[in-house]
Amino acid sequence: MKQRPNDLLERALRRWKKPLGASTGQQAAATIDLAPSSGFDVLIQERMRGLEDGLKEVRNRVNGLMFLVAGVVIVQVVLRVFP
Repeated sequence: MKQRPNDLLERALRRWKKPLGASTGQQAAATIDLAPSSGFDVLIQERMRGLEDGLKEVRNRVNGLMFLVAGVVIVQVVLRVFP
């Protein structure tokens, strides 16, 4: 008897839904080791944190300047409309 395409699709989906390693009885290792492996990696991580902090400070200053400019524009418009 010839199999219908729906049966083939259902079997393929069941195999796809199985967790990785279920056929061999092993559990998939889904964890990634993020610990630094050398002193150089620790140094790079610290420098990256410093850059992130500096970038946050610059972003905050730029946001403050944008609000200041927007406030000045609004005040100028109000002063011109209501002399």
